[in-house]
Amino acid sequence: EGGAAVRAGPRAGTDQARLCATHAFDYGEVVLRERPVLLVPKDAVTFLRDAGSDAMVEVSRRLGDAERLAAFAAFSRLPCESREAVLAMGVSAGSTVVTGTQRVIGMFLKDFPEFASALDWELFARVVGVVSDRGTKLPGGERALYLLSDRARHSCSPNAVIETLGENGTREVRVIAHEGIAENEEITMSFVSDEILLQPLDKRREAVKAARRGHLCACTRCSTGDDLEPVALLLQGIAAMRRDSMVEELRSSISDLARLDALLPFAMASKARLRAKLAQACEENSSTSSEPLLSEAAGLYEASLDETFLVLGQKGLQKVDNVKRRLQQVQEQLE
Repeated sequence: EGGAAVRAGPRAGTDQARLCATHAFDYGEVVLRERPVLLVPKDAVTFLRDAGSDAMVEVSRRLGDAERLAAFAAFSRLPCESREAVLAMGVSAGSTVVTGTQRVIGMFLKDFPEFASALDWELFARVVGVVSDRGTKLPGGERALYLLSDRARHSCSPNAVIETLGENGTREVRVIAHEGIAENEEITMSFVSDEILLQPLDKRREAVKAARRGHLCACTRCSTGDDLEPVALLLQGIAAMRRDSMVEELRSSISDLARLDALLPFAMASKARLRAKLAQACEENSSTSSEPLLSEAAGLYEASLDETFLVLGQKGLQKVDNVKRRLQQVQEQLE
């Protein structure tokens, strides 16, 4: 359910398909809710024993790899239409997981030629490639594959974020780009930490490459070159602001935060924490200053709450009680 679709890319025969918005979405809106097409329980051994063939179980025992055989067993149980959709996902550009799996298969069959007809090994390599490259490990340990959201590409300036809801693996995709997502615009997500996104270009690309199985990031931000100014230093400068700072210093930090938002125009947990800290400094300064910054404090608290929930979802609710309480106090003073 939602407003996303896979669009064909400009060059035939290459991995150019993109996950795109079917209509425009504003900051904070839900683009998509999706249940996994394939779900492998955490206990892959038991699942394989229940759902797989005797040959799969024996191959798993010899290979010492129940998870990939369990994924193939789960795939084999899907309706024909779903199996075709999974295979059509393919793997991302530059991925070597299929050829790597084929090498493992070749060595295995050399040692155990009696298993040559146990499985459709070519199909097995393709399925393992898709699940390994596109799939997701859920918080509960299950391995899941989503037909739409798992097609989203990484970006160091993402416009969306995902959250897994409940125990059935339902995934929600929300807009985190400050300007929203336009109709037919590609939906992108970050698959690395805030700390990596704050790094300069060369270090960031190396970190993404290490985290994403050798993937060299070619997102718009990386392709453009270095940021106009070092974002990590800018963030650290704002974070170093003291609670007893003067009004001029606080206004300067608020201005710096606006510059940081212009350089990184999307919601981040690290920026949400920064807003809360700056809001508290503005609030405490207002009790002694002739130029109270209560309105600024309220705006920063509200933005921090919105940003925290948007990025972290239900997990974020456990971290914002103090921010909510302080916002209420500021609002009462403003009335």
